Amino acid sequence: MPCGENVMISYPNKVYKFTYNGSYLFYAISNQKLISVNEYGADILNLAKDYPRIEDIIQKCAEKYHLSEDEVKPPIITFIKKMLKVGFLEDENGDLDVEARTAPVFKKGVTFKELYLHLTNECNQKCLYCYNKTFRTSLDHKFELSLSDFEHIVSEFSELGGESITFTGGEPLLSPYLLKLAKFAKKRGLRTNLLTNGTLCNTENAADICKNIDQIIVSLDSKHLEEHEFLRGKNTYTKTVAGIKTLSRYLRENNLLKTKLFCRPVITLNNINNILDYPQFMMQELGCSRMLPAAYVPNDLSGFNGGLFLSFQEILTCLLKLHSNLETLGGLLVNDFTTLKFHSNCSACTSIISIAPDGSIYPCQSLHHPDFVLGNIKDGSLDQVVMASPISKLFQEFHYSQIPTCTECVLGPICGGGCRAIAYRYYHNFNAYNEVYCPFYRQRLEFGLWLKTVKIVWDQDRYALSQEEGSDSGKETRESGSCP
Repeated sequence: MPCGENVMISYPNKVYKFTYNGSYLFYAISNQKLISVNEYGADILNLAKDYPRIEDIIQKCAEKYHLSEDEVKPPIITFIKKMLKVGFLEDENGDLDVEARTAPVFKKGVTFKELYLHLTNECNQKCLYCYNKTFRTSLDHKFELSLSDFEHIVSEFSELGGESITFTGGEPLLSPYLLKLAKFAKKRGLRTNLLTNGTLCNTENAADICKNIDQIIVSLDSKHLEEHEFLRGKNTYTKTVAGIKTLSRYLRENNLLKTKLFCRPVITLNNINNILDYPQFMMQELGCSRMLPAAYVPNDLSGFNGGLFLSFQEILTCLLKLHSNLETLGGLLVNDFTTLKFHSNCSACTSIISIAPDGSIYPCQSLHHPDFVLGNIKDGSLDQVVMASPISKLFQEFHYSQIPTCTECVLGPICGGGCRAIAYRYYHNFNAYNEVYCPFYRQRLEFGLWLKTVKIVWDQDRYALSQEEGSDSGKETRESGSCP
């Protein structure tokens, strides 16, 4: 690629810059190009933002480091060639339409992918942090749909292009319809998930659960009875442990089944001191090799004042150690910090929908609130009810740029202004800026970006080592990663 000092280069429109563990990271939001450089590389890129001519960059670097232009020119040219090659910079003939990539994209229509089906509001546990507790206990929930009503929902969801259905509640196993609906959904090609506390899983129903559920997630907060029951209520620990053992035993005995069993601890101030013992207990005592941890999220702002809440650094440190412990044992922890997605628009009311036991339709599983009822499945077809609701329009037209504080943030296209359900719960305002979770998410993102650069280099080094030593292909691959 020709790259002389008179070439004009283009710097990305929106770039998030930060330092982490001694590295300087630049993340171009528009084209999702991520690079990690040293101090000298950072100086060159910072100059490239203001000076599109390479000649000017060479001159400024020579002045800063008190060197001649002839001395700084070769490494600068080499570095810029590398930035052009990986796509972080564009030459004057580049066709990167930055504005088009970062402009608001308003969703039109409904493309259902994921359905949260709440089979019952009844629950046999009393979790301190239950996010749906107010909804389940403050309203009159005497009426619940019949089996044929639920089957109609599943059929309609499948016909609308739905992909997966999550059975939840309350405790879904308290519903007499769960296993029939799971079998019904599988026949219609849907992926099935079950969120359960595990207390009702036993030898009588283990076969039906494992044959008709693709992913079973059982909530167990600690290996210690006292910690688990502090969070979830008395006389729950032994039944949950027994349920997990029963399911894992059945899956081992029927290893042709593709069903995945996960243990999910909610990490809080109450259980974090002993949570690192969880992987060994889970694998050796319970027979489960997959873990899906979750961090405690307060239901309102008062939950940040003491109580169960942990800082991001505490959660992050904990997750990393959990991952290491589980990996050493041969298990799997599902929490990929390096996965980055664009979330300019909320997925509620479009790709995600949630239905309560009485047939009321809500934007998502976290917004079962009277202010956000879209309608009821008795009112018409699922897509018609959703599309006719003004609440649906609110979500379809929402964009992070509607939040004043988020408008100029370069991370807006990634976080989308944060979860609207949490913002509403905390501030009673759908368009509120979530000042509490903004720094929390920023720290998580920075760690994820840094971790991704480490992974890129690691993967490239492994690839290079697999080639013949000294081959051009190996060298070329190594050059496209993190830059010195």
